[in-house]
Amino acid sequence: MSVFDTYFSRYLAFETQIKVLPHANTGIIVVIPCYNEPDVLSSLQSLFVADKPKCAIEVIVVINASERESSVVKAFNYNTYNLIKEWADVHNSQLFNVYPLLFDNLQHKFAGVGWARKIGMDEALRRFDYLNNDKGVIVGFDADSTCSGNYFTELERYFANIKYTACSIYFEHPTYGGNFDDTIYKAILLYELHLRYYIAGMRYTGVPYAYHTIGSSFAVRAYAYAGQGGMNRRKAGEDFYFLHKIIAVYNYGNLTTSTVFPSPRTSTRVPFGTGAAMLTIVKNNSLYTYNINVFKHIRSFISQLPLIYNNQNTSFNPVLEQFLQVHNYNDLVLQAKDNSSSFESFVKRFYSWFDAFMFLKAVNFMHENYLEKQSILEAAHNLALTVSDSVSDSLSSLQLLTFYRNNDKLLFENSNII
Repeated sequence: MSVFDTYFSRYLAFETQIKVLPHANTGIIVVIPCYNEPDVLSSLQSLFVADKPKCAIEVIVVINASERESSVVKAFNYNTYNLIKEWADVHNSQLFNVYPLLFDNLQHKFAGVGWARKIGMDEALRRFDYLNNDKGVIVGFDADSTCSGNYFTELERYFANIKYTACSIYFEHPTYGGNFDDTIYKAILLYELHLRYYIAGMRYTGVPYAYHTIGSSFAVRAYAYAGQGGMNRRKAGEDFYFLHKIIAVYNYGNLTTSTVFPSPRTSTRVPFGTGAAMLTIVKNNSLYTYNINVFKHIRSFISQLPLIYNNQNTSFNPVLEQFLQVHNYNDLVLQAKDNSSSFESFVKRFYSWFDAFMFLKAVNFMHENYLEKQSILEAAHNLALTVSDSVSDSLSSLQLLTFYRNNDKLLFENSNII
């Protein structure tokens, strides 16, 4: 039984939705969740005008709503479905096809962005299964995002290297323009700085899973999607949980030669994430983030893994040590050492326990019991000064964001630098 067969027998929620057979050369399928979206056609137009790769492209738009959704939203979704159908009738071709799917009665308990992504990605998997193409690329995008002109050609170039299984795609929120109020642009600058600061802090500690996990900006081969049980049905954070399952198992990297431009808008669609965070930042006119010292303490702990493996004395922050003991650190590390034939094997087992979820738990525990959060501008500046000799003592918020963006752009494929 193939990995596709196993997935189809265990994880599918719906029957085949698209009756038109895929083009034989289909290599990239973009999946877009769409709920009450006012301008999804702009996202489709951005994809349409991007440079075309050698392979055929499909775009699956999952227009979705809960069974309990208001009649107003359902009517809006239905209108969106028809608008996309009309747009597709004009723009679809042999090598570029858009397929809207309407799910306006999803079970309330699970309805949300995670399930919408899953519906679309499962359908993409079926398309690749029909083509016997387990290396086909399924791409996460959003209905309020746009992309640079080389989006598809760079995806094709990246995945032409057979060793790459999945990636995070470089992104930039707009920080100026005429589409939003200045308060929105100021808030999104702070929020993106927070996202990049956190991942840069992770990289500083030395952990191997410091990647951006954003729903609008990732891509994964079909066999990896199926092999890890597909997308989850979380109402928020679905991208984080899904991608870290992929990161833990497959050869994951960064595609930094193209750019996705997510929207900076506020939103109440999900309980956390960009839209919800933006509401809080706009309200408070500030953003407080993790203290830089949390990354320094975890870095010290990580740097002592060779000592831990060789049963030598170690010394790290007592609050972090308290957290580790709460999570059975001694027993798990002893078990990892007993079942490892080398230090490399031990490290692999260690990170299967101290993964991105445990890392985040440790960060939160230390702030609940020891550290105070810092202003994002203070924290990001302190980390920049720590990792770079060329950073000025005085940087504006935009200069700080530019510093972190530039460092992320240097993360070619699997390199791991800050």
